[in-house]
Amino acid sequence: MESAERVPQARHVLLRRVVVICNPTKKGIDAIRKQIDAQVKAHGYVKPTWIATTADDGGVKAAKRALAKHPDLVLVIGGDGTLRAAAEVFRGTGVPLGIIPRGTGNLLARNLNMPVADYKKSVEIAFTGVDYAIDVALAETDGPMGPKSAIFLVMAGLGLDAAMAALTNPKLKQRIGWLAYVSPILQAAFKNERKELTVVLEDGQHTHRRQHTAIIGNCGVLTGGFLLMPEAKLNDGLLDVLALDPQSVFGWTRILRRVAVGSALRNSPNKTQILRGLPNITSMRYRQTKRVEWHMTEPVMVQIDGDTFGKVSKAVVTVDQQSLIVRVPRD
Repeated sequence: MESAERVPQARHVLLRRVVVICNPTKKGIDAIRKQIDAQVKAHGYVKPTWIATTADDGGVKAAKRALAKHPDLVLVIGGDGTLRAAAEVFRGTGVPLGIIPRGTGNLLARNLNMPVADYKKSVEIAFTGVDYAIDVALAETDGPMGPKSAIFLVMAGLGLDAAMAALTNPKLKQRIGWLAYVSPILQAAFKNERKELTVVLEDGQHTHRRQHTAIIGNCGVLTGGFLLMPEAKLNDGLLDVLALDPQSVFGWTRILRRVAVGSALRNSPNKTQILRGLPNITSMRYRQTKRVEWHMTEPVMVQIDGDTFGKVSKAVVTVDQQSLIVRVPRD
């Protein structure tokens, strides 16, 4: 009896889907597109779908359209604002975000030790890096515009950094980058205007005082490698709360010295022990907590991840721990 003829079985290869969320106002998009096409071909993805953000919502609509494509990987080309919009939609989905930094500060990328000036390397990491789960901060606010919700990945604050976000000239920022922040920072520092607020931490500790600047951070590194919050980590489930209340130019000098020391020790394995051993600065106070409330006696301007959020009279911030997946370098 003759053996049955073996018929070759069709091989079904399930190609992976990649969607690109792009801020079309950023420079160098055509060059980035070529790099993405090369990586897509090399790593077995189908032709990417490109979705542009719009000015009216900062990228949330684009992110929702991207999610509807059921992607295996999402690339985000833009700054911290575009990343925040994508995170709002993709947190909790398990879909990794590849970060192609094209903003002014690119603070999330800096805190992840991502290259911020090498788009070729950024694209390569998006396809060949490892998945890393980070926290997302959730803010519920109330104020003159009514209740609002927002997330942030880097920092939210009032005082110095809120003034920086509100007073920075957008055209100047496009032309000279983060140096455009210098003038607004100096204006706010010399004005030294204090806001009255009550801070409530997770353990119920209440602090009522007038202070110049209040910041809630998910990570600690600023533009230029300045380490503002030495113990902040992106995946520890904790918020880092910073209060700045210098009484004079000398007070600002002490704060700047402490930030400079922390920045110099940024990559030292003994950073935490050294900084904890330094004398306390009364005008610079740190706390760590899973939940923090701000209650203002009058509405004040706040910023979220470098963008003006509006005036707020109350804010409650919590942590969605390790809910967002991002691609980072293997090393």
